[in-house]
Amino acid sequence: MPDSDGARLAVSTTVYPQAAPYLDELAASLRDSRTRAHRVYMVNDGLDAMELRERFRGLDLVLVPGGGTPANNRARGFEALIEDDVKRVVFADADDTFSPDRIEESAKALAHHAVVFNEIRMDDGVGLLAGRIPAGSRVGWRDILDLNFLGLSNTAVRLDALRPHVERVGHDADVVDWPLFTRILHAGVMAFRLPVSETHYRRHPGSFAVLEATSARSAE
Repeated sequence: MPDSDGARLAVSTTVYPQAAPYLDELAASLRDSRTRAHRVYMVNDGLDAMELRERFRGLDLVLVPGGGTPANNRARGFEALIEDDVKRVVFADADDTFSPDRIEESAKALAHHAVVFNEIRMDDGVGLLAGRIPAGSRVGWRDILDLNFLGLSNTAVRLDALRPHVERVGHDADVVDWPLFTRILHAGVMAFRLPVSETHYRRHPGSFAVLEATSARSAE
């Protein structure tokens, strides 16, 4: 679906049984978005398709068959975006929500930046990027060697920046976001922090910790 400047805009997420209790909140977050100029690409790993369509009623939903490892699901999502010639994508985790301006502000910023990211607000109200990455600043690959603040819950990218690195996503990898964004930035791309917008990150059993220290070796 084209947005205001004619480029195809999408939201991409993966759903799975452990995230099922949170999907109504995700659907509400998507419906509350200030813009509807997007299509939702949802990799489905183990949930009933008819139930998903009902829970996400009113949204332009594309279900992508999933299964296997989390990395395999992410790779299938990337492949669907590329196949449909999506130009810009906002990533979302199925167990998180985000502010109503996030999709709109991400799309605007992607007209000028290949990768954008926003604040991560924890369930205790703490903003993880406050005091670390100033709003409106740009970061490179060295900035994420020790702090994993570019995740698939608070980022948006132009597909021309993502496409060259998709085939290097290991389908058996435990974590996709850190090595993927490290490779993108290592290629010379800078990531821009949105001055506004937030992802509301939910901590629960099975969710990944953020801002973990990680080795840079996998980017090379």
